[in-house]
Amino acid sequence: MNSSHIRVLTFIFVSISFPLHGMADAPAASSSSASNPQARAFFVPPRFAGEQGDKIINEVEIVTDVDGVVRESWRNPADPRVVAALKTLLRNKDVRVHVTFLSGSLVALNDNGNWENQPEWKKGHFPLRETLASYFAQEVSEGKVTILGAAGNHQLMPDGTTKVRDEYTPQQAAELVKLNLYITLKEHQERGDAEQQKIATELLSKLDVINPSAYRDSVLLAGDYFVEIILAIRKHLDPEFRVVIYGPSVESHASKFLDRGEKWLAWFKVHVAIFPHLKRLLLHDRNIFTGDAVNPDGTKFNWLTAVIKNKGEAIQPYMQEVREKSPNAAVFSFGDAANDFPTHKKSDLAFHVGTKKVYEKNLPDAPQTIMVVDKDGKDGLFVEGNLQMLALLEKALGKSFNDLKYILRRNASGQESYYSVNDIKQGVVS
Repeated sequence: MNSSHIRVLTFIFVSISFPLHGMADAPAASSSSASNPQARAFFVPPRFAGEQGDKIINEVEIVTDVDGVVRESWRNPADPRVVAALKTLLRNKDVRVHVTFLSGSLVALNDNGNWENQPEWKKGHFPLRETLASYFAQEVSEGKVTILGAAGNHQLMPDGTTKVRDEYTPQQAAELVKLNLYITLKEHQERGDAEQQKIATELLSKLDVINPSAYRDSVLLAGDYFVEIILAIRKHLDPEFRVVIYGPSVESHASKFLDRGEKWLAWFKVHVAIFPHLKRLLLHDRNIFTGDAVNPDGTKFNWLTAVIKNKGEAIQPYMQEVREKSPNAAVFSFGDAANDFPTHKKSDLAFHVGTKKVYEKNLPDAPQTIMVVDKDGKDGLFVEGNLQMLALLEKALGKSFNDLKYILRRNASGQESYYSVNDIKQGVVS
C-alpha cells in the first residue's frame, strides 16, 4: 500500500532456476556512486553464483501483490498495462511462466453479499474476483494463474468458489474489532477537542460492556456486533472510519490522527492478553501492520490490520508445493509494503516498489530485496515500478540470470539505472 492506496498485500514471485543467497563484491565504487549503498556490492542468489549464473532461465513463477503493484488504488480494477505485461510473459513459448497473485485483499464476499451494496463503514478493497479473475479467467482454468487473497489465506478456485485455508474464529474477530475501536476512541479522548473527548468517553463506556466472547455469528459480520459505536464514530468523530473484516484479517481505517499506527501496535502487544480468544494465538510483529493510504477522492487515511497468518506464513505450504513441482524454478517477489517482507524473505530475489523508508526499515529481514527507483532516484513508484521491473524480466526470459538487469547503479550522467551481472563484468558500469 502506498501513500495513495491500501497496500494489502501486492507481490510478484518469479520462478527461475538458481541457488541460495549471497552478496557479490562489485568493482570499487566511483565517486558518483559512492552514496548508493547498492553500488559497492550486489546480491546474487546462491543458485546463480559463479558459472550457475550463465544457465538459461527456463522456468518463471510470478507471484504478484495487487494493491499498489497491480492496481493503482485499492478500489480500482487491475491496471491494464500490468495485465498486458503479465499476459505477455504468460504467452512466452520458450519459458514456462506461472503467475500467482498474493494479496491482502478479499477474494470474494461470499456470504457477506455484494461488494457494491456493502455499507461504507465495512467496505474494504475491491475483491480480487472482480479485480483479476475477469482478466485471467482462462489462465486460471488452465492452471497458469493462481489467485490468493486475504494475505494468502483464501484461494480463488477455477469454478469461482473460495477455498478457505485459515481464518479467525468469530470470537477472535470480535475481540480484534473491540481492540480497534478502543484505540481509536482513546486517541479521540486524548487528542480531540472538548466535545470529541466527551463523545469518545461516552462511547468507551458503551464499548466496555460489550462482551466479544459472546459473539457467535459469522466472522465476516463481527463488525455488526459493534455497529452502534462504529456509526457513532463516523457521525461525530471520523466520517472515514471503517472496520473491514476478511476472515483471516481484521483492519480499521481512520482519517484522523494519522500517526496513530505505531502507538496502536505498541498498545496491541501489551493488551492482547486481556482477550481470552486472542491470547491463544501466536501474535507477533509480523501479524500486525500499519500504513497510510488514500481514498479515490484523495483523502488520506491510516490503516491498521491484524492477520492470523502473514503472507510469508500463509504462502509457505503453497511455495513448498511449487518448489516440489518445479525444483529448478527460481522465485522473485515484488511488493510495496512492510507486510510484504515476510514473503520477500522466502524468495530468491525480491523487488520493493514502495518507499525507501519502508525498504530500509525491513531490509534486514530480507536482504535479497532490491529497491526500485526511477532514473532520478525517486522511490514510491508502485505500479510504475512494477511495470519497470516486469519489462526487465521479460527481456531476461530465455537468457541467463547474469543477463537480468537488477543491480542498481548510477551511470556517468548521474542517473540511476539497473544493470546485469554481465554488465558489471564487462565494465559497462562500475
